[in-house]
Amino acid sequence: KKELSADFEVAMKNIQWPVVSSNSVMIAPTPDALSKFQICIRRLLQVQLQSELEEKPVVSSTLQVTFPPLSLPANLLIVPLRKRFIYHFTGSRQTNRIDKPEWYFTQVLTWIRDHEHFVMNSVQPVYDDLKIDKLAMVEIMSGLVELSVEKLQADIEHVQYDDVLFSHTVDEALAYEKELRHSYMYPSSLPGPVHVLTQAQLFVKWIRMERKYARDKMDAIMSSETAWSTLGGLPDDEKITEVAHTFLALLTTMTDRYSLLPQPGHKLQFVELELELIDDLRVSLLQVLHAEHNDPLNSKLPKVLNTISYLRNALEEYDASPTMLLLDHYQRQYKSEETKENEVEGLFRPSLVLLERLEDQLLDELAQALMMEVKARSRPYRKNRWFSMTESDFDSTTLTPAACPLFQVLTTELHDLREKLSQKLFMRFWKLMASYLNIFFLEEIVLENHFNPIGGEVLQSDVNKFLIPLFQHFTKAPQVYFSEIKEACCLLALVSIPANVRRFVLTGKEKH
Repeated sequence: KKELSADFEVAMKNIQWPVVSSNSVMIAPTPDALSKFQICIRRLLQVQLQSELEEKPVVSSTLQVTFPPLSLPANLLIVPLRKRFIYHFTGSRQTNRIDKPEWYFTQVLTWIRDHEHFVMNSVQPVYDDLKIDKLAMVEIMSGLVELSVEKLQADIEHVQYDDVLFSHTVDEALAYEKELRHSYMYPSSLPGPVHVLTQAQLFVKWIRMERKYARDKMDAIMSSETAWSTLGGLPDDEKITEVAHTFLALLTTMTDRYSLLPQPGHKLQFVELELELIDDLRVSLLQVLHAEHNDPLNSKLPKVLNTISYLRNALEEYDASPTMLLLDHYQRQYKSEETKENEVEGLFRPSLVLLERLEDQLLDELAQALMMEVKARSRPYRKNRWFSMTESDFDSTTLTPAACPLFQVLTTELHDLREKLSQKLFMRFWKLMASYLNIFFLEEIVLENHFNPIGGEVLQSDVNKFLIPLFQHFTKAPQVYFSEIKEACCLLALVSIPANVRRFVLTGKEKH
């Protein structure tokens, strides 16, 4: 073993392994030097010595992350890099700074990048010839990552007591993990920096820090002067508020961070945190509305509705993603729960139900507020002399004068709310208003008054030529939403129908 190792060290020097300057690339070795280098690798592999070198980096920690043993050639290739790593990132060197974990993370990534081409083209063929089921570059990466993970283990024991340093270290470790997995295809089966972060004591600290920073961010969102402004550059029909956009970005960032975690149990703890934040936001929105409950039509209610609707739609899509469905399945398996028939699955389902309920409640509150305005201006119209109208009172081309205040507020508010609400919300809103107006005209005008035929014609004209056409801006067939009042007006305008029949048709009760 010693003889082969010594020969291999000479061969490495002859091919100028390793590349140690970030400004240089590995110079192509001479054919003779490369041939001797590959022969040494072949001999080392044939010896089948799988034990690690006795010389290990002088980095100790109470935290343990286990890496699989490397083949002897891979271990020997890493030796000079390990020496440089220990030289720069241990002891009193200026490059060994506990507040700069990105320095040694970047160094490892640089070494991986600089040696990748040579290893794949000059080392891997020897592995393939001997039918060794390993990737040489993966072994090199594993050895280098192990150096950085051991360093992280040692440093994080000290930085965990400083919130700022700990947070920075976590951020850099996650960025490093992402680069390894996504850019260099470092296998998910091998340990990485997140294996350090997910050890019990550190993971509890990490979750606590995420919760603290997320809530601080939410406080900043809600107190921003532009919190309720509609963002430009986004689909206008959704009327996305800054609150909704920023909060969703907060959740997305958090999800990106924990998506790197290998264990579903750890991911689910982050999902629980996200559910907490969603509930916190829901409560905050209610507090905003409570401060302005006296005038819903001129309050932030439409903007809050837009916020809830946008978040709910985004969370529904997110909840239906393969990642979330797998986590939901894992949670059910872990809790030994079975999905009941017709039960909607989803980790975010409880929060979505509450948001949907709040959206329905606020939309109804907005409609009721507009109906209050309509009713407040409808008294002269409701108390009209419907029973004694003559031909001189009826002009089919104009709206009844007593109805003008009612229709004015209705038209103005519908126009304003169409501008304020998202397209989906306004579609629901005008249908709700049509339903309430249909009931209002039927119960508070028709059933509360006596009509002669001309009075019936006047009401019929107001409904057919002015009320229903208001909703033609929103649908091609508005009349279907006013079927009851239309039928009632037809009956009221008839001359020959007996009074008792008319009453029975309208109320369903016979006069005794």
